Amino acid sequence: MLRNLKLVLVALVSVALFASCAKDKNTRLNLPGYKITEYGNISENAQEPCFINIMFQVTDMQGNGVSSLSTRDFEVLENDQKVSPTESAMQIRKQDVIPYSLKTVLLIDNSSSVEENLSEIKNAARSLVLSKLPNQEFAIFVFSENPVLLQDFTSDVQALTDAIQQIEPGYHTTDLYGSLVEAVNMWEDFYETERIQQGFLVGFTDASDTQGSSSLEDALVARGQKKVYMVGMGDEIEPGVLEEIGNAGYFPIDNVSELTDRFEEIQDEMAGYANSFYWMNYMTPKRGDNDHTLQLRIKENSNTGEDSYIEGTFNSAGFYSVEQGLYVNATETNPYGVEQLNIGEGDTLTLEAITYLGQNPPDYNWSAADNTIIRLLETSDPGSYNMRIVAQGAVGEQTEVTVTDLSNGLQTTITVDVVESPGATDGLLAYYNFTDGSVQDAWGSHNGNNYGATPTEDRHGTPDAAVAFGGAEHISVQPSPLAKGAKTVSLLVRFDEHGRRQALITNTPDDQSGDNGFQIVKTAADNLLFTVGNGNDQGYYISAQTSLQITDSEWHHVVMVFTESGIKGYVDGTLRCSSTTTQGTETAPSASLQMGGPLEPRNTFLKGALDEVRLYEKALSESEIETLR
Repeated sequence: MLRNLKLVLVALVSVALFASCAKDKNTRLNLPGYKITEYGNISENAQEPCFINIMFQVTDMQGNGVSSLSTRDFEVLENDQKVSPTESAMQIRKQDVIPYSLKTVLLIDNSSSVEENLSEIKNAARSLVLSKLPNQEFAIFVFSENPVLLQDFTSDVQALTDAIQQIEPGYHTTDLYGSLVEAVNMWEDFYETERIQQGFLVGFTDASDTQGSSSLEDALVARGQKKVYMVGMGDEIEPGVLEEIGNAGYFPIDNVSELTDRFEEIQDEMAGYANSFYWMNYMTPKRGDNDHTLQLRIKENSNTGEDSYIEGTFNSAGFYSVEQGLYVNATETNPYGVEQLNIGEGDTLTLEAITYLGQNPPDYNWSAADNTIIRLLETSDPGSYNMRIVAQGAVGEQTEVTVTDLSNGLQTTITVDVVESPGATDGLLAYYNFTDGSVQDAWGSHNGNNYGATPTEDRHGTPDAAVAFGGAEHISVQPSPLAKGAKTVSLLVRFDEHGRRQALITNTPDDQSGDNGFQIVKTAADNLLFTVGNGNDQGYYISAQTSLQITDSEWHHVVMVFTESGIKGYVDGTLRCSSTTTQGTETAPSASLQMGGPLEPRNTFLKGALDEVRLYEKALSESEIETLR
């Protein structure tokens, strides 16, 4: 795939709801046929040299994801003429180029009516958590009179099972509709060329809404087009209501012992839905500055409606032919990729393979001639188009990386040279690139300890290349690499919550009283505050705060530079604040350094993500800072 193609991140947000209620079975219809939904725009995804890229999803007529289709199941027509899959090197690819995360909120009704079944409900919940899919996170809620969060999103199974174990019977009231409203408002569905986020709510109930604080209409309006599963049990539920709410499916059960199987069935459906997003790529034969129509459809589809195909137009201006072969890091301007590349000492880099005019879907195998110089990072996806490498050798060392397309009998080798890191290394004490979620120091020996932070995608959409914090986790480094004197702290941050004070990185308590180290925090007003402490009860030794407010959820490059003459704060390469006013004397920092949260005592943990944390024992220049962006 061309490096500059925008990938789609499928962030599937599921909310599992338990409510205390009961009911008898109905029959779920299984109508034949498929629906296709396009994401993106065909005209915007036609790229030189002659590629057409289509991102889409396939579901059955009930809205369930269809994940079993391959290239031979589709056909493409250009200007009403069929495109040859062989001559066009047509490929259908899924999760290797469309990574996704599945977030599942378990909302458990713990009203007093479930007390005698609570043990089995908790067992079913534990079973669901233990069946966690790759990149899946859960959050745990209970509700009777009000919903209560027991555990925010995490992939830590132990933390989730501990939260489930804490569940106790609640009150003699069930706020089913109000809890549904709060649950579906936990996420927003959106579809963009760079990211898709879509949610599910899965509900279990053995009673109807008895509280009356919210109405069924309130629940349905809040739900809108969001997908909801409902499971009902017993004779006190309202089957028609649950079926109306459960637009993704309604599962009646007769006994609580069936709950584990229903959760397993729903989990399978959600996994199928997550895997039902496809990326089609082919090489069009069209040339010249002309507009063309395109239609994508599934062969022998019994559904013939407007949702059975995708239609669009594209222009073939500038298109040209390419030769058969296997290439690495191809781009529009360099379709045959690279034969040599440089990688900074200690840095990581992503290689991407593409096969032109292959007769079969490619199956890639990667190898390095000397893995003491270049190490291939392990992947859970054999045959991957992408391979991340890390430079373990010294500056000046060289080796070769070979990729083989096993299914098409093609191979290519590139030379990789280790050079001085393009990011400034003079004065560098520690570097945390969080590759595969690791909190080890990639430069020195200041390794961290991870207390709940989870791997997540970085700013380029690379999976497991940054770390996420849910508002209660942190990473600790002991002892702190930074001491008194000149220092620079550089990091990438993404905020998932605003309007609340959050500590990014610090080696001092997040409190002006007794501050004796540095910190970078986001204030409750969404400004960035940079401080160095003086050990006194009032104020800081020096501080500076941006007037810029960060209220989005994009990645930002944040840098603090401190010397005896002042402190500066940079955001995305621009100087945003500075100060030369001091009070008292800089004092030695605390023994440990913390990322994603304070040392003590304030609850100012980060809800967002960090990446590329670098700590220096010198003040970087603006030109050096620019190399880190």
